[in-house]
Parts: sequence; C-alpha cells; structure tokens
Amino acid sequence: MVIACKIEPEEVEARVSSLIAKANATENVRFAVGISHSKDEPDILKGMRTADKRMYEDKKRYYEEHPDRIYRQ
Repeated sequence: MVIACKIEPEEVEARVSSLIAKANATENVRFAVGISHSKDEPDILKGMRTADKRMYEDKKRYYEEHPDRIYRQ
C-alpha cells in the first residue's frame, strides 16, 4: 500500500500506469492496484477501504482475463 500526500490524482494515475506497463513487459511480474483519491474526505480508513476494494476488483478482473494464471506454479 502506498499513501501519497500533496500529489494530484492525475499524477498518481500516470505513475501507476507506468508501473503497470513495466510489469506487463515482463513474464512474471504482476500486481493488483486499487486507488482512492480524496481531497474532500479526511477519513484515511475510508480511503484505505476503498483502495483495498478496488485492488481486489482489479485482481478479479485480471484472473477473469487470464484464467490460466490463477494458480502459481
């Protein structure tokens, strides 16, 4: 989990997209991502829950697209 302060949502998205592109260029590096942006909601726990939920959604989507990779070998 990464918590970033004083950074615009677009910059976070750009950095995450860059990391994903680098991971996709390899054969064995994969990770799930969940992001939560909040300028108006100061509740960090709520933000963490939102990011966690999105991470699991991303993971589910990945395995639906790549069912052959569900179990590590």
